[in-house]
Amino acid sequence: TAATANITCNGIAHGAVQNFATGGKQNAGMYMFAIDGGTGTGQTSPHTFTGLTPAAHTVVVTDSLGSTFELNFTTTEPDALSAVITNPANTCPNQGSYAISVTVTGGTADYHYVWGGDATDVDAASTTAAQIGANDCGNTYSVNVTVTDHFNCIVTQTPSFEVKDIEAPTFTAPADTTL
Repeated sequence: TAATANITCNGIAHGAVQNFATGGKQNAGMYMFAIDGGTGTGQTSPHTFTGLTPAAHTVVVTDSLGSTFELNFTTTEPDALSAVITNPANTCPNQGSYAISVTVTGGTADYHYVWGGDATDVDAASTTAAQIGANDCGNTYSVNVTVTDHFNCIVTQTPSFEVKDIEAPTFTAPADTTL
């Protein structure tokens, strides 16, 4: 039998399988364990293979008489953790603080957020923050958020945005202005 540990952070090869062998004829208390067509090594049971990538794997256990047992299993990983910050409606006149939000995909829920830069009024469970400052027209603001998932996988985003003047309305009058 075997117990597998899947990969917790996308792109990190840290899957594992622990194999339990019984029966057959051992050589000095050991079996030969080989993974994915590799050369077997004499090990006691249970034996663990680590550093596995997300894929289908095969472990072959061989006793001292050459009898084999094959175990097939698959290690998986979550989608890559991603964070996208939605910039506020960045126009003047001074509106006070603008709401800024983050959308997270991938990784493994529960997510925690650490906001920084020109962000305020946030907590570790909040997907929105207020941008601090006077929002003076023409200024550029920078907000950052670090998102940590359930397994401590991390992604950071640091966008900046400019608070722009609202275009003044234009009026035209007809050429004939007599009353």
